[in-house]
This record gives sequence, C-alpha cells and structure tokens, in this order.
Amino acid sequence: MLCREGRGSTRRGSHLVMSEPNEQASVGDVFKPGQKVRASGIYKCDSGCGHSYSTNVKGHTFPPMDDGCSGQGWKLESKTPAGD
Repeated sequence: MLCREGRGSTRRGSHLVMSEPNEQASVGDVFKPGQKVRASGIYKCDSGCGHSYSTNVKGHTFPPMDDGCSGQGWKLESKTPAGD
C-alpha cells in the first residue's frame, strides 16, 4: 500500500521510498531500481527475505531487483565513505 508522506517521499508499508533527487539518504530509506544512488553504502532488498544485498556508489544507478524477487526497492543498511 502506498501513501504520500510529504513532499518527495512515499511510504510503502513501513519503508520510506525517496523520490526527490537532492535529498540526503538515511539508513532505513528505500530507493527504487533505476534511481540515482544518493549515499554510497550497502543496500538490502526490502522484501524482508534477506536474499539480496547490493553495494552501491553515490552517483551510480540502483540495479534492478533479482528475478523472482518480491521486493520493491533497495533499503540502505549502512553508509560507506567510498565515492562520497
């Protein structure tokens, strides 16, 4: 279920999906595949199955979800200094 959570973000269940390109990323934020990475770090699929992790660098684009994955985006688990 989607509901608006103020300008530039959407809440999907308990996860915040960021959509404004200039906002900073915080641990726990979820981003859609194809969006620009705002913070270098380790991201986890938001499906809750724990099956997919991705290391992403600020300025790059988030990859698509794995085939058969029920997740909707990448949740920031921890930030890293690489590329920032």
